[in-house]
Amino acid sequence: MQRLPVARLRSGMVVARPIVGSSGQMLLSTGTVLNETYIRRLKEKGIPSIYIQEQAPELTVQVDDVISDKSRLRANVAVRDLMKDVKTELAVARRGFVTLNDVQVRKSVNSLVDELLANRDIAVNLADIRSLDNYTFGHSVQVGVLAILTGITMGYDHLRLRDLGIGAILHDIGITRVPEAITTKTGALTPEEMAEMQKHCKYGFDILRYQPNISILSAHVAYQHHERHNGEGYPRGLKGDEIQEYARIVAIAEQYDSLISDRPWRAAHLPHEAVEIIAGGGDYFFDYQVVKPFLENIAVYPVGTLVELNDGTRGVVTQVQKGLTLRPTIRLLRYEDGTAIKPPIEVRLLDHPTLLVSRVLTDPSDVLPAGQVAQGGGSS
Repeated sequence: MQRLPVARLRSGMVVARPIVGSSGQMLLSTGTVLNETYIRRLKEKGIPSIYIQEQAPELTVQVDDVISDKSRLRANVAVRDLMKDVKTELAVARRGFVTLNDVQVRKSVNSLVDELLANRDIAVNLADIRSLDNYTFGHSVQVGVLAILTGITMGYDHLRLRDLGIGAILHDIGITRVPEAITTKTGALTPEEMAEMQKHCKYGFDILRYQPNISILSAHVAYQHHERHNGEGYPRGLKGDEIQEYARIVAIAEQYDSLISDRPWRAAHLPHEAVEIIAGGGDYFFDYQVVKPFLENIAVYPVGTLVELNDGTRGVVTQVQKGLTLRPTIRLLRYEDGTAIKPPIEVRLLDHPTLLVSRVLTDPSDVLPAGQVAQGGGSS
């Protein structure tokens, strides 16, 4: 499958992953054949990109997600409903804290922990697709997934994973107290607006700290997830071990998901670009002792990625081994001169130390042998 901006979609392409709207309704299911009406509706709903199936057999690969679409949707709806309830209660009560009905969120986090423990050998190969008006809720859930995976790699027990997951999935709950004119603004914030936006950390802490079923450590995630290892973060300029460990994990997960997500002012970064940014921030913006286990879970070149190797051959990633994600298995399809490799060769880069991914390609016609038409996600 291939992730494509909606602007590049064409009639006849086939949906590879379900498209869910901001209210939790199914917009398009897997296997739907796109037409102009569907594409127009995706644009109207603010869906910036989707996954489509490759129709060329050579490019068809099975991609497994670390959690099921059902679990992701259930968690997304739970976070959305909770944050909307909080916003409504705050407007009525005119006070800085409310009593949360957090039952569904806690159930969702427990389910995520169980599912991720069961799938602990799978690397993160897929980005979550979300509409622009559903960004906060989808982002919160994906940050929870990434944080829990990191905690599993760090050896956390079930109780710590649950508290980490609660803090991660509710890290942005303080946004409910920030004026909507600021949170929905697509242009640059003024200094005054930025100062108000940064208050969401303290707002979130004030909301969570009084909840009987949420630990104070989880509440500190909301408070500290924008702190940075070198002390350049906010709201208090904490540094190093002054930042609670859960918050150090969520800081990285939050930044990574932000990088690979479509935003109104920029397209999503590719995973290998985001990984480079996160790795480069180790022991500067982020704690390297957390960066390392985090990156063990991230497929630098996810399954389905089109690549060129340093010897000029081209193909598609078919398998990624967790913890060794820089050395995937590649199905080689063409030589440097564009002629076909017949039959295609599966090459484990782990077995070939001199072979490296030299660049990521985005058009199937760049990978298919010369003269072969790309029918799935290429240019048309």
